Parts: sequence; C-alpha cells; structure tokens
Amino acid sequence: MLQSNGHTRKYLAAISPYSNIFKQPHIPASSTITGAVYLFRHGILEVSHHDYSAYIAPFLKKLQGLQEQGRPFVRGNLAFLGNYRSWITAAHVGTVSKAGLQQSHDLGTAFRIRYKQWLTAPSGEPEGNPTLSVWTDEAARCHQSAVAFADAFSGKLDEASKHSEGSLQQVDTKVKVLAAEKDSKSCDNLCWHNAFQVDQQAGSEQMKQLMDVTTYASLARLENDWLDPTTMPLTAQDIYCMQLLHCYDVVSGRESPFNHCFDAEDWAGFEYLRDTKYHFSEGYGAKNSGLYSVPWMNAAVRVLSGLDGQTGASLPLRVGFTHREEVLYLCCLLGICYEKDWQPSLKRVDANRQWRVSLLAPYLGHVGIETYVGSSKQERLRIIVNGEVRPAFFGNVEPDEDGGYDMSEVDAWTQRKVQEWEKIEGGFYSVSYLSYWYKTRQDRFQAIGWLAGLNVSGSRLLWTNHYNEVTLSLKPHAFPSPAIHPFILLSILDLTSAVTLPNHHFRPVTFARTHQQLAATAAPQKLYRTPQSHIGAITHRFTEEDIAHAQLHTATNDRYVATPNPRRTILPPPPGDQSRRLGQH
Repeated sequence: MLQSNGHTRKYLAAISPYSNIFKQPHIPASSTITGAVYLFRHGILEVSHHDYSAYIAPFLKKLQGLQEQGRPFVRGNLAFLGNYRSWITAAHVGTVSKAGLQQSHDLGTAFRIRYKQWLTAPSGEPEGNPTLSVWTDEAARCHQSAVAFADAFSGKLDEASKHSEGSLQQVDTKVKVLAAEKDSKSCDNLCWHNAFQVDQQAGSEQMKQLMDVTTYASLARLENDWLDPTTMPLTAQDIYCMQLLHCYDVVSGRESPFNHCFDAEDWAGFEYLRDTKYHFSEGYGAKNSGLYSVPWMNAAVRVLSGLDGQTGASLPLRVGFTHREEVLYLCCLLGICYEKDWQPSLKRVDANRQWRVSLLAPYLGHVGIETYVGSSKQERLRIIVNGEVRPAFFGNVEPDEDGGYDMSEVDAWTQRKVQEWEKIEGGFYSVSYLSYWYKTRQDRFQAIGWLAGLNVSGSRLLWTNHYNEVTLSLKPHAFPSPAIHPFILLSILDLTSAVTLPNHHFRPVTFARTHQQLAATAAPQKLYRTPQSHIGAITHRFTEEDIAHAQLHTATNDRYVATPNPRRTILPPPPGDQSRRLGQH
C-alpha cells in the first residue's frame, strides 16, 4: 500500500506490490485439482529502467544543477528539495528490492499451501521428494524472484513452513533460465515483447498529452513554491517524477519526503495516466492485443488436458517468471478487465474504468490456468488472477458454479485464437518448455516409432536448446516433400540424458544434463544450425529414406546415438553459409 497525505491507496499502476500474498482461490466442489500453469511478474523493483532513464535521472540532474547554483530555488512544501538527495542511482535499476525478495519468498509459501494436496505422500509411495521446475526469463529481476519463490516452495527452509498446515513433503525445486534473443520470432522464452519487437513506445504521445491534465492541480499548487519559474520552470513532467520518486520510496520501505505533496486526486490521476499508457502499449488498445500469449496459452491447455494430478516425481504444476508485458498480454487474450468499446479519455480521469493495471500486473501479479474434476467427473478449467477466480474468454464460453469452463470448449476457443495467430505471424510457434512437460521415456520411444513410420506428412521438426535440456517442436512447412533430419529425430529421446548426434554440416554436438556439463564436453558451448534461407535444402537432403535407414542405438550408459543412412551423400552448406546461434523460426 502507498500512503500520501493521510490517504491510503492500494493500487498505483504497475509500481504497486501484490497486496495480498496469501489470498487463495476457493476450492472447487470436487476438491480435486489436477494441474496448474502460472505466469508471474517479477518482484518489487528498486527502480525500473524506463522510469529511471526517461524521468527520474533527468529530474535529479535538474535538481543538482539548481542546487549547485548556490541560491534558493524552492520554499514551503518544496523546501526539502534544496538539499534533496535520492537514494536511487543507476546501480539500482532493474534490481529486486529486499521487500521484493521477501514477497517472492512469501508467494512460494502461499503456493505450497495452495497445492498442498500434491505434497502429501500417499502410503506405499516410493521414497523421494516430488520435483518442480521454475522457469524464468534471463533478466536478473525475474531470476532473483524465481529463486526466492523456489526456495520457499521447496519447504526446506524453516520460514517456508510456518504458514503450512500439517506435515507436507519437501520439494526438489530447480530454477531454469530461458533466453530470449531480440527479434528472434520465438515463443520458447518468457520475454515475448523482446522476441517479437513489440512497439514499447505505443501510448507515449497519449501519455504526454494526458500528463498535462493529471498533474494540472498539483502543478498549480506546487509551482508557487518553485522560485525559478523562468530559466528552469517546474513542469508537468517534474510533478510526475516526484510522484515516481515517492512510489519507489514507499514500495522499498523507505520514508518519502514527497508524502505531503500530493492528495488522493493527484494519485488517482497518476494511476490513470499509467493505465492509459499501458492500454496502448500492452493492453486492449495495442496492436494485436493479447496475440503474443497465444502460443503459451495453447501449450498450457495442451499439457493440462488429461491430467490426473501428480505424474511420477514431477508435480503437475508449471510456473514461469516474466515481465509486466507478458502478464498483460495474457490478461488481454483472456478478456480480463475487458470493457467493450472503451477508450481512455485524454481530457479527464475516468474513475469508473475496468482497465486497471494495478489489479492485473502489480509486482508478483500472476495469471494461472488450473484444471480440476467437475461435478460430473468431466475435465474443467478455470482462470485465477492474483488469487481470485475470474470470468474469462469474453463470455464466449459458459462458466460453471466454480467459475470454471469445459476443457473441450476452451480448447476449441484456443484453436480459433491459434488460427488468428497464424494469419498474422505466418505459422505457429512452439512453447516447448511447456510442451514436453509430462512426456515419459516410453512416450518418447513411441514418438520415435511414429516418426520412423513416416507418418509425418505436412510437418517438419525443429530442435531447440534451453541451456540444459533439448526438446522438440512441430511446425507446418511449405516444402513439397515431408522430411525429418535424423539429427532432430533424436532430440525427443530422454531429455535428461546426454545425446550425441553427428551433424553433417557442423562439428558433433553433445547435449548434456547441465550447462556446466555441456561446457566440459569437446563440443562447442553454443549450439548452431544453418540460417533460415537454407532450411529448405537441408530438409530435402534428409528424406523419408534417411529416417527409414537411420539406426537408433541405446547404450548402457543411457546415451543415444543416431547414425544416418551411409548410402546417401550429404552435401556441405552452400558457399558463404554462415552459421548463427540457434533460434526458433
């Protein structure tokens, strides 16, 4: 919560912390939850990069210049600025605060309580802890939040059990990092706005125009205490900067000297201003609103289908730590806080709006997709936003008494969204870190047999690496003859085992269990393939005949080797072909 001049405000668009960490959704009537996938925003920042570089740093530089002149430039309510020094520096940019780490830890504890039914070992179960993979974007703020969450969810720390009920199993958690290359057109990451180069400047002009409206009253009130109205006047942007400084003071647990400068109406304007900006850059007013979360949603629905709770050691739970943008994309895809035909006014504050970023994506804000058994034993799915079951799908799917939806209807709705995606992006992109979730070793061998049986018309396979695991993605292609590269064929074998594959265009590459093991092998530390322009040539060099004659060998050391058809001549890459770092296309 933020306080200003005696007025308490819970929400200040995207700077506010998650206000009720231990809030839990109601339990469905059947009490049987079968699986869940969550997308989290990272924890509280000391200061964001954009807020610091675009607003705070220039304002602090302006203050420093006035202070160095050696003459008074403020009085009254602004007198403190005469010798003001902010604790915020460039070193604090993008860093999760101590309060943010503590909240991330508390959220891990809250989820341990939420899904405690999976942490009670039935009698007769083999010994050993269940496991949970916590995925995260490579940004430090996401990774730090993920580590704190995972530590608490594991139950291996004393603090993590103080809110628990009864004796729950400990969990072996592992944090896994997903890199997102700029403009890679890949969804195998947790930073889609970077991978697809989404216009982050959308809404900037509207924000600039609206800032004059939302700061008008406070500027008129405070400029009387600003003594340099000619050479360096107090501006609307200066007022906004002071509000930002106040917010970052408070969310970091510090006293703020700006506390007396603003009233409740000023904060209402501040929140509306930021909501308006995000409406155009990440919300319902953005181009292709919600589009970039379609592959994630499709993968989540697929892996949640047909679950019956815990499968082996792996918990039926998937969590990923990401950014504000991705959480808002998903909210827009699902129709959360949607108001038909609403457009933000640029002349006044709309206090009755549905769109409030602080309710959707505060620090640690999250969206979950949870499956459960319905009253008629059918598979159901519900949407959970920040601990609350929310209506979704724009009213196109009918909810039940638990606020959930028929899985088949949700899947049909999702496939319509997939078709929209394919029209815009020209193909479908996998989210493989979700897609192989519950695949067992037997499943992988069955997949090998299916592929070797040449039942691959209209498809090609791409392989991808996520630091420590190899997986498979299926994607339509326009080439006249279907084909599978045996190098790719083996990537669907046991993903936790080392896989050595001879690559005819590059040096042999070894996929190992961990990045450290990978670095220790003779293979390059980075994985490569040919550029997109030569994919067609590669595809045609490896035909069904190659697959039919590929020899699959299982060694005693759990290592799998593929030997391509020795009768076929494999041509080298075209002249001038430069390999590049592996990406998803």
